[in-house]
Parts: sequence; structure tokens; C-alpha cells
Amino acid sequence: MKRHSVRLFGTRAALLITLLAAFTSGLFAQSVQMKANIPFDFYIGGKLLPAGAYSVTPLASQNGIQISNSSGMIAMLITTPVANSNPTRSRFVFHRYGTVYFLSELQWEGYFAGHALPESKLEIEARHSSAPETAVLSATR
Repeated sequence: MKRHSVRLFGTRAALLITLLAAFTSGLFAQSVQMKANIPFDFYIGGKLLPAGAYSVTPLASQNGIQISNSSGMIAMLITTPVANSNPTRSRFVFHRYGTVYFLSELQWEGYFAGHALPESKLEIEARHSSAPETAVLSATR
């Protein structure tokens, strides 16, 4: 009886893992790059990146992104899912404090979920001084 229970549990667990993988792969199945020319320097985490052409690709792990510029500068980040309020266009979303920009979200056209980047200590400090404004840049795929 115990062996039958263990086998039944194993079968159910495998089925659950398969269903979860199928569901989440559809949720973040963005296999396309998103590109934008960013006209200002901006922060990702605590790192300042120069203005320029950037491309972003979701990682296969579905909870992260890879961002690179034309100079080959690459960053990989862990992100969290966030609702895409306007799935009709791809975009980079920034928080702006005065003249300082922080990348906060990435949204892909045609998907109802995007990627939110964690706030850095630097952005948290900036938020204590003033409320952020949102800056949105359209992107191409």
C-alpha cells in the first residue's frame, strides 16, 4: 500500500510540474529581442549605463532578462512578473528623479505580462527626496 501511495504521489507531482511548466512558458514565452535607442544615461541596479542603442532578451529561465548595448556591455538581471497595461506596443519604462533615470519595467507587444526590475538602494534614496516621474520609450522587436 505504501509503495502504491508513493508511486501515485510521484505521478501527480510529475503531472503538476508539467502543467506548471506549460502554463508559465506561455506566460513569458517572449523569444524575441526588444530594441530601443535610449537618449539618456540610466541606472540598472546600482550600475550607470550610457545613452545608446540597447537590446533586451528574456532569459530562458523566464524570470530574468539580458540587456546589451552596441559596445557589447551586458547585464543579466532577475526580474518579477508585472501586468502589461498596454500590450499593443513594446516599451522601456523608467523612473525619473530630476535628471536621473532608473530602468523599472520592460513590456513586450502582444504579451499580458512584462518584467519589473528591482529597485536599487540608489533609487530608494532618490525616492526619499522626491516622487518619481514615469518616462516611457517605445521599442521595436
